Amino acid sequence: AEDSDVNSILRAVGLADSIAEGARKKKEKVEVEVATLTGDRDVGVESDIKISRQLDDVVKRISPDETIFVSDGLGDEQIIPLLKDKVNITATERVVVKQSERLEETYLIITRYLSEIASDPKRARTFLGLPGLALLIFSLASVAQAPLLVGVAAVIFIVGGYLFTIGFGLDRQFSTLLNYLRGVYITVKEAGSQGRLTFYSYMTSILLAIVAAAVIVYRVLNAPTYDSEFFLELYTVHGFPFILSIVVLTILGKMVDDYFEKDVRMWNYMVLGTSLIIFLIVLHRALNFIISPAEGLTPLVVTALMGVIICSFFVKMAQIGRRANWLQAQ
Repeated sequence: AEDSDVNSILRAVGLADSIAEGARKKKEKVEVEVATLTGDRDVGVESDIKISRQLDDVVKRISPDETIFVSDGLGDEQIIPLLKDKVNITATERVVVKQSERLEETYLIITRYLSEIASDPKRARTFLGLPGLALLIFSLASVAQAPLLVGVAAVIFIVGGYLFTIGFGLDRQFSTLLNYLRGVYITVKEAGSQGRLTFYSYMTSILLAIVAAAVIVYRVLNAPTYDSEFFLELYTVHGFPFILSIVVLTILGKMVDDYFEKDVRMWNYMVLGTSLIIFLIVLHRALNFIISPAEGLTPLVVTALMGVIICSFFVKMAQIGRRANWLQAQ
């Protein structure tokens, strides 16, 4: 047999027969048993837990005095410390079938190294994210310069996109986004069933977002030119009113519901809402200055200073409200 696991079992059976035969020749009473621990397909914590449980069952049935550990390589031998806590291992036997021992060691080292890289965000960005980004750029450049290489570029693009996503943790960010959207859906559903204002503010915000997207798409499709000034005006004229309205409606709905429910999180939403609104207004002023420098910096500076004062006021108000328990006093 070429399968290393099968050969390990056969080797264990052969050792058992050899030990039993030697004991018979010496006229000694020795009981020999062969036990196979399978673990799990995915090597790791789950596999170690299964092996530990299987070994507990073996020890309970047999209660061995001595144990010979038979494995097919380094991967199995990593669990020896786990086994030594439960049984007395007097010898080990490694079975290597039609494969290089150094090759297996190299494979285990590379696998372990890649696993450590993927779990460390900083290393992942360097060793996976940047190569992935390079492959993405190369594939796009190939399509632009040589249409005949579209097939090769597509493969490179997919591989690069995967490495880029894993390297920069975009898969985790996407999962976080899905969990957030799921939480929003549950909140809206509960608010709707309870007749809370949050439901209506969220639904109105979604409607405004759809209208804003339609307006922006229409403007983009019918624009004569696509320069920086066009995109700045697209935000300041068409995007800003919708975004500001969505933020105000969403935060206001949560604040009103929390106020009537005497939930202290109302203060958090008040500070968050004020900060977002001030930021959007200051950003709007800054973009207007870029589009029309003739207006001067005065409106932008005044807006920024007023924003800092207003934000500071609401932050202080929230702190006093929490300490004085204003909501509970209502």
